[in-house]
Amino acid sequence: MTRFSNNLYLLIFAGLILFPRISFAQLQINSITSTPSTCSNNGSITVNASATSLPMLYSITGGPVTQPIQTVNVFNSLPPGTYTVKVTDAASNSTTGSITIGGNYLQPDMSPIKSPPYCIGSSTGQIIGNRIAGTGNGPYTWQLLSPSPVTTAPQVSDTFNNLPAGNYTLRLSDACGGFRTIVVTLSDPPPSNLSFQIPPQVNMIGCDSAIITMHMRADLYRFPLTLTFVTNTGTFTTSTPTRIDTANCCNYFTVEQIIPNFTYGNSLQITITDNCGSVIATQKSYAKSFVFCPVLTSHFANCIYKTTINYDLNNRACTGPDTLYTSMKPPLIYSVTDVLTNTIVDADTLPGYLANNGYFQTSGFNTKDLITDKTYNIAIKDACGRTFLQQMYVPAQATPPAPRISYKQLYRDGCLDSTAKISISVDYFRRQPQLVLLSGPARMGSKKPGYEYESSYSYPDTFQITGVGTNTYSFDINNLSAGTYQFKVIDSCGSELFDSFIILPARVTDFHHRFSYKRGCLGRNELHYNITAANGFIRIRNLSTSVETYKYYQSQDFDTPIHDSATNLASGTYEVIFNYTSYFASSIPANSTVVPCQEIRDTVVIEGYQTPAVIAHNYVSCKQTALLEIVADSSKGVPPYEYEIVAGPAIFPMQTSNFFAVNTPGTYTVRIYDVCGNASTSQITVTQIVVPPVTVLSFSCNSKQLTFGSSSFYTYKWTAPNGTVFTGDTLNINPVTPADTGIYTIQRITDINGCRDTSYSTYHLESTNIYERIERICPGNSITIGMHTYNSTGQYTDTLKNVKGCDSIVFLRLTVLPLKRDTVYKSICPGMQFQFNGKLYSTAGTYSDTLATSTCDSIVTLVLSAALKQQSVSLSICENTQYNFNGKILTSPGIYRDTLATTTCDSIVILDLSVLPLKRSTFDHTICVGDQFNFNGKIITTAGSYTDTLNTASCDSIVTANISVVSPTVQITVSQQTIMAGDMVQLQATDALSYLWSGAGVIFNNVAIYNPGATLPASAWIYLQATSNPDGCMMGDSVFINVIDRATYCVDTYIYMPSAFSPNGDGLNDVFRIVSRKISLKTFRVFNRWGELVFATNDLNTSWNGEYKGKRLPGTYVYYVTYTDCMGEAKLIKGTITVIR
Repeated sequence: MTRFSNNLYLLIFAGLILFPRISFAQLQINSITSTPSTCSNNGSITVNASATSLPMLYSITGGPVTQPIQTVNVFNSLPPGTYTVKVTDAASNSTTGSITIGGNYLQPDMSPIKSPPYCIGSSTGQIIGNRIAGTGNGPYTWQLLSPSPVTTAPQVSDTFNNLPAGNYTLRLSDACGGFRTIVVTLSDPPPSNLSFQIPPQVNMIGCDSAIITMHMRADLYRFPLTLTFVTNTGTFTTSTPTRIDTANCCNYFTVEQIIPNFTYGNSLQITITDNCGSVIATQKSYAKSFVFCPVLTSHFANCIYKTTINYDLNNRACTGPDTLYTSMKPPLIYSVTDVLTNTIVDADTLPGYLANNGYFQTSGFNTKDLITDKTYNIAIKDACGRTFLQQMYVPAQATPPAPRISYKQLYRDGCLDSTAKISISVDYFRRQPQLVLLSGPARMGSKKPGYEYESSYSYPDTFQITGVGTNTYSFDINNLSAGTYQFKVIDSCGSELFDSFIILPARVTDFHHRFSYKRGCLGRNELHYNITAANGFIRIRNLSTSVETYKYYQSQDFDTPIHDSATNLASGTYEVIFNYTSYFASSIPANSTVVPCQEIRDTVVIEGYQTPAVIAHNYVSCKQTALLEIVADSSKGVPPYEYEIVAGPAIFPMQTSNFFAVNTPGTYTVRIYDVCGNASTSQITVTQIVVPPVTVLSFSCNSKQLTFGSSSFYTYKWTAPNGTVFTGDTLNINPVTPADTGIYTIQRITDINGCRDTSYSTYHLESTNIYERIERICPGNSITIGMHTYNSTGQYTDTLKNVKGCDSIVFLRLTVLPLKRDTVYKSICPGMQFQFNGKLYSTAGTYSDTLATSTCDSIVTLVLSAALKQQSVSLSICENTQYNFNGKILTSPGIYRDTLATTTCDSIVILDLSVLPLKRSTFDHTICVGDQFNFNGKIITTAGSYTDTLNTASCDSIVTANISVVSPTVQITVSQQTIMAGDMVQLQATDALSYLWSGAGVIFNNVAIYNPGATLPASAWIYLQATSNPDGCMMGDSVFINVIDRATYCVDTYIYMPSAFSPNGDGLNDVFRIVSRKISLKTFRVFNRWGELVFATNDLNTSWNGEYKGKRLPGTYVYYVTYTDCMGEAKLIKGTITVIR
């Protein structure tokens, strides 16, 4: 048995004293000095260091810019700031120091002020440079550079006058050679695009004079206007019209002019020229004659169906293609006389209404309700005594139609999240009806962040009408949440109709928003926003200047979000506010608790523009070529950048790449430009390329860190002495064991600017003060090293320290030997004895004794048995077989006993015999049509039950296989089989385990799902290969898609707008609607003569009944229709529609 000796400690102690300690080379920084930067980056740093292991390498590892390793101790072309300098010697020792370079120079900067030319093509523009105070060092010069439309020599003044439209390259230079270049765009103003929104209107204000009203629009006001009127009596020209009203929004304005010697039936042609020469003219038209065309109208009054007559100069029958809307000079006097009784049944004197121009006007009237099936004499006279006489027969009254709900339309509209709006129209109610919501959801609200709110409903809830026509009423209700609503419509005459509507969760508003900005040149930043809204307005306000951008949005599509941006923004902090509004302003909210329209607010900070700058550089060798990489400061300037070397051992022209092949060391002046045309220069000192040594660090006792430092160009692979490969620029070994010491092979892979190269080096990692000891001990013994005692098998590391730190490492490989154990089995017959280690045993039992050896002791155990031998045997035989038991033939199961004589003690054998039946089993299996199944060597292809006997290692097995054959199918359905080229068709297949779609030239959005979309450029077969579920059989189907070109598909497209309609309830031409085929409507809007919106929809099936705010309004209106035609082009049509009463 071996034991640990304390002599080892003496040996280690002696080794620590006798072995010499490692002597490190002395490296120190004696001083670091700097010179200030009086311009952008002309400061310098000089390092004075000393070392015993030369050469020394210098680098800047922290500060406004960094510099890679170089052999020269001077760094030039540095901007102001605090820097960290690192010095490394040949023994991989390093030290750092810090130094500050003074200076407060700012690159010259400006915020140009521009005034565009007043008219297209004129040279009246101006640019003022407007240098930002505190930037640059004077004196300063200003210059317009090529390719500006006008170029200049450098000048002291920052103002440039008499400029035409164009892109001007404006440069500000200072005494440091720094400059700022900005492209200033002077744009021609847009064409004024003068237009008449509706034909001019004639309003008689005297017996021989009229005021002409022109509702106009211009993209740009260029007043004064010159107006020329040509009439029957001559030509009249003026530059000072009677009245100009520009108070309307959206560049709509009204011009009015009094024309002398003008009366009913006179001709009129108008030419208007603005101050920039834009001209617009009307065709020759005529005022209406003093002739009235009657229109019979039936309506309900006090639950009774009644008839009136409308007389108006502008009714349809009185309107020709070249006649103008005309009103009379009031008062208007009329009378209605019953011919049969010669009784006046209706008469009145109408004062007219006061128009915006201060004159009263009227164009007609409605009689009182008249008894039908009678003839009447009508007399009409204006203020000048002109008289119109007519005899009119009023036919017998027809039977009125029954009340009905004629229209229900849901809109994903509202100014609150998760709501919708419904429009309901009803006809032929006897009196003005009411709509009563009987039931529906209990609450409305949203939990979406930024849009949280909650409100409630109460039932029943009664709503008044929001629109009225001839025998037609409409209800517009908003703030409806998803759910099912029951309602009824009633009137005071006993009419009552019940109905319901359902709002699905997918058909309510779903508000979201996102704001972001894109950094640009000075004053050219962009703020982008995506907002899901049908309507609303955004305000973007610069918090420092209070300059605000305002935009109103009226969505073309309730499901299309607003995606827009504000451009040409200065840097700064902006408040962004978006107010949601409803597209349909006349709607009545359904919720009982008032909730204001939602508003979102955010603050966006646009960082200020900074001149592009070089932040660092790298000098790397690859395949005998030295490459200089210029690293731009990504936080400054606007990429993409361009680079040039303007001075040094070699000069390079401007290029987009930031790599230069520079093979000669020296100082280079590099200039960097950004897309704004601004630039800065930097001096870069390039020294001889050196391969940096391995830096060796100890981050804990007896550990090593081998590193080259991180680099984007180098990849390192370390091969350890034992062949293990590590990848990375740093290798950590903790702790260092004897197995870690030796030669490391280092592979450096260079990858720069498309060049790849590989170089190799080695590093010898030596062991210092490392001792290894291998020991074996017996159980119960232990070994102590230092402060630790060990008594179990293992590998242990101990560090023996002196007062200065780590002195030595002891590696102990300890093995605890097991005690030797042996067991002896011995049988004796009854009455016999057995001698064991000098002792006699005659009784069965277990006996142990310890035997001494030359190493660890040995323990021997004797297991002694003294009984008759008895053996139990369990045995199984198969059905119909036999077993020979000591001469006896056995075929039945049971327990059998027999005594067998042996050469020693007799033996008793007990046999437990069992008889096993033959094995039988049944299984089901399914195969696909055309497939086969191998059943114990038999090939099966048809359905049925098959039986076979299988030989096994035990008894035979009888197996029955129930085989079924399936032939599953898959079927394709398609949304449409005839489409236009480039359109997508929706496919769908029946259930399967997997899918694979294909087709020549067909583009699928996913070939492995059951319902992909497919885009086809031409007619083609689409094929589906699928596997059935659950059998996995192959299935297939196909469908042919016919693709026609858009021109063929669109051959029968059209859009037609009527020029007049008569909402009199006669069932003929009662509404104003779009007649079209194969178009997609965006907006349909109608305005009155004052520019008020009287009707709006985006539904082709919705029509206007000629009323506004419950009033019947005869006259002429302007309509605008925006739509997408069959060819996919966005189009606008506009015109006038006359309402005939």
